[in-house]
Amino acid sequence: MNITDLAVLIGRTKRSVVDNGDRRSIVMVRSYDWPISDVWDAWTDPDRLARWLGELRGTPLGRRAGIGDTVQLWVGPREPDTATLTILACEAPERLTVRWQWPGETDSFVDLTLRAVDEHHSEVRLEHTALTGDRAAEYGAGWEELLARAAAVLDIRDESDAGFEGFLEEVTPLWTEAAASAATDPRWPILIDAEDGSAVVVGRTFTQPIGVVWELLTSPASMVEWFGDFAGSAELRGAFSITFDGGSATGTVRECAAPDHLMVSWSWAHQDFETLLSVHLRETEAGTVVTLRQDGVIGPALGYSAGWSAYLAAAERQLSGRLRSEAAWQADWEIAFQMISREPAR
Repeated sequence: MNITDLAVLIGRTKRSVVDNGDRRSIVMVRSYDWPISDVWDAWTDPDRLARWLGELRGTPLGRRAGIGDTVQLWVGPREPDTATLTILACEAPERLTVRWQWPGETDSFVDLTLRAVDEHHSEVRLEHTALTGDRAAEYGAGWEELLARAAAVLDIRDESDAGFEGFLEEVTPLWTEAAASAATDPRWPILIDAEDGSAVVVGRTFTQPIGVVWELLTSPASMVEWFGDFAGSAELRGAFSITFDGGSATGTVRECAAPDHLMVSWSWAHQDFETLLSVHLRETEAGTVVTLRQDGVIGPALGYSAGWSAYLAAAERQLSGRLRSEAAWQADWEIAFQMISREPAR
């Protein structure tokens, strides 16, 4: 591969590294000149996957995969070069999420999302989350080479002869630089310890305007699609209840300043104390930043943190036109739970 071809390959990937406490995530986005169905097939058909990633042993991926199924992925010639993948979400042709278990490493997660740009082009977003230690740059460079090899398979070339010499040498410094400038992603929960209970902080950036996001988060008709069944009043000083698959909560609207700020009291039905839940919306060039904070949490604050993060992810899916999915929510919860960081009271 000449230097021009190499530059083109590397230029098609956007890369970043995210920090949260002692856990890190690598994120890369790559465009493909192929329909989303073909790209999904390259990731999930065992024969095509073996040409660029590794040999699958166990339950096939794709449409036949079930939540909780386990797959062995052989990526090298030696016995230790095997990843154990547990399927957490599989929604063809848009999302595949797995728990990644590699010998000698803490469990992490690979979250793959595909988006159709148009009839003939698609985009892949790969996030390898909850990495520990200094493996982020190494994993980032490795995955980026594999995504480029997947493109060779889609172009019906023999990727082993596609000429990837020098690829890792060129891309590794880019990932080292990304790791050195890693930022915190608001999606990942922060748990703040306090004498009167913990404070939970989570966030998310939506690409839609602030008015659209406000309506999604506060309208009872919208909430039922991603959150729960709302009953009561959403007006100032109004009392309400929300029912979920596994329980319910009650509260009162304390403050409501559309489309920027909402504050409610919040009490889970199975607990006898009240917390304060506030939601702030801020419009930026990237879209609408939502920050949710719950103060006075006593008990399983880690689980609540991951839950709020998963619900904001569900809200984003709703705005993207995707159906509500319990498996997707659970996958988002598991990933968020591993990415929680703790901070002392401030």
